[in-house]
Amino acid sequence: MPGSPRKDYLEQQIEGVAKLLAHVLGLRDAGRTDEARTELERGARSLLGVGMGPLGRVDVATAVGLLRSKGGAEAYALLLEGEAGLTGDEALQERARRVRALASSGDASS
Repeated sequence: MPGSPRKDYLEQQIEGVAKLLAHVLGLRDAGRTDEARTELERGARSLLGVGMGPLGRVDVATAVGLLRSKGGAEAYALLLEGEAGLTGDEALQERARRVRALASSGDASS
């Protein structure tokens, strides 16, 4: 019996994030950091429905609420970690941890 539509969607979303991050980190490794940032923003808008910039301008609880699901929050956390890999910004790593903690606490719908 096939998996649930919700699980299939989550798996597709995480797979999309993984492909995006591989592409972005490849650009970074090739010294194309500006292009990598542009691709990260474009990919986030496509995968999450909102870009990294707008999500980064609101508090973590609001960002998680905008994403509406644990899957969306996990995808955002992964993208934050990818962005931290581009910039070396430890604050992004901490924000990713806070996103996951809030989503896991049950404040984000599944």
